Amino acid sequence: MFLERLFKKKEKPISVKGMFEVGHKSITAQDCGYMLTKMTTYENRIEFCFDRVDADAHNLEKMTATVNLDSDERLIPFDVGGRTLYWDKVDEAFRLRDMPEGEPTALIPKVLIYPNDVMTMEQEYAEKYYSKEALSYALLKDGVYIWSYNDGCATPVVFETPRLFLLFGEIVRHPLSGMLPNVHGHLDLYTPSYAEIKGITEDNLIQLYNKNLEIGKTEEKNEIHSERID
Repeated sequence: MFLERLFKKKEKPISVKGMFEVGHKSITAQDCGYMLTKMTTYENRIEFCFDRVDADAHNLEKMTATVNLDSDERLIPFDVGGRTLYWDKVDEAFRLRDMPEGEPTALIPKVLIYPNDVMTMEQEYAEKYYSKEALSYALLKDGVYIWSYNDGCATPVVFETPRLFLLFGEIVRHPLSGMLPNVHGHLDLYTPSYAEIKGITEDNLIQLYNKNLEIGKTEEKNEIHSERID
């Protein structure tokens, strides 16, 4: 038995990527950030190494997590430091699934922004004005679509109605910013499969963005709530 263990061939990973290759996949929750420092991919799993940083940046804790790729689900839940995150197998991105908390601010009457960085949209309104591909990134519950938008999952909705989200351009690199540079970067980083399905390329991105900006796609496109989001 000892010799069998001694000479057993060590499992070889498909790829090992360090911080400079995968750091852009890091994710920020409201109370902390998970900075990805290493990603090791095997045939049936991915092993992640994180630096967990508190919101005040005072405490740093190293953590590891493993995602089982045998799951048939697109979003695979896993635990890191007592918090459940999700790995999106299709877009190779981390996802959050936080529920609305606190008193919301109305971006427009049918679109609400919550203090814990969650956006909701009434189902009837959402399905009238947005593509099914854009809505597939949200959780549908009790007649509303829900995005925990710090993971970039709301980017397709922002792209399809950039006019509605332009006020977030006042906040540097806000995940809901409708400014073209942000939309461009977030599509590629967080929702590349959406861009591929919709035929969005470097050559036509500006044209499609400007078309969406002109159309607006919202009944209340000029009725953005006067209160600014902090």
